[in-house]
Amino acid sequence: SELRGRADELMQIANRQDGNGEFLFAGFSSGTRPFSVAGGVATYAGDQGVRQLAISATQNIADGFTGERVFMAIPQGNGVFVVREGNVAGTGVIGVHQVADRAAWSAAAAAAAAVPQPHAYTITFTDPDGDGQADTWEVTDAGGNPVATGPFTAGGTIAFDGVQVIIEGSPAEGDTFNVEPARTEDMFRTIEDLIQLLEQGAATPEQRARLGTGINKALGQLTSAMDHVVNLRAETGARLSALDSAASQREDMDYELSVSLSALRDLDYAEAISRLNQQVAGLQAAQAAYPRIGQMSLFDFI
Repeated sequence: SELRGRADELMQIANRQDGNGEFLFAGFSSGTRPFSVAGGVATYAGDQGVRQLAISATQNIADGFTGERVFMAIPQGNGVFVVREGNVAGTGVIGVHQVADRAAWSAAAAAAAAVPQPHAYTITFTDPDGDGQADTWEVTDAGGNPVATGPFTAGGTIAFDGVQVIIEGSPAEGDTFNVEPARTEDMFRTIEDLIQLLEQGAATPEQRARLGTGINKALGQLTSAMDHVVNLRAETGARLSALDSAASQREDMDYELSVSLSALRDLDYAEAISRLNQQVAGLQAAQAAYPRIGQMSLFDFI
């Protein structure tokens, strides 16, 4: 119930209007309601335009962000890759997953460029001793080629191609988890998935494992969304700083113009004429002296 209320509040923020009745996050289509929800899926009806305001003769600044950028384009997971459940029958739970060596990950991407789904992997758990508990794991790429293998311990690290994945709990033999490149996910989808997950409940150990995996994913995605919003706020702060700098420059120019205008309006004509006569006399003296100075050459005396 709390999440439903938060989802409605987020939708109201996304469709907020300014004092003129224009939608803040609709881009150039400021008269169109940008966001709507149908069947739990949010859609964006605005465009990608951002108005530019002239703050000086040579400088423009954006007056906002599009709803697509603010609410829809949230990087998935850690922003590089995500881990999803495949065929799961045990109680394995997806834990922390991160990039340990960006160079190794990038090299693997370059090597897999010819594969239809580059950078897609499958983690498969096996039970060689037949005790009913997964004892080993194997990672294969999109072409089915082995990448890495090792013994499994709950909470232990599964490392390959510069990334690390932690699977907690007890996966069953044949359980699989898929590693895929990160894309984007909207905030509304994240909250809706979490709501549906909580409504399903968790009566069995397997369902509790699915619940734990889903909650971990949602928390990570919400953290990514918060980081995304913080970055946008930082960009807004930079724009406000540019406005303050432009205002300060205009104030300085206003002061210089007022000083010049005051000098013209408050001119003492008698004193100005006297100074002008002095400058003219000095100019005439300099002009008269120059021909004599210019002729002072050794060649004039030879």
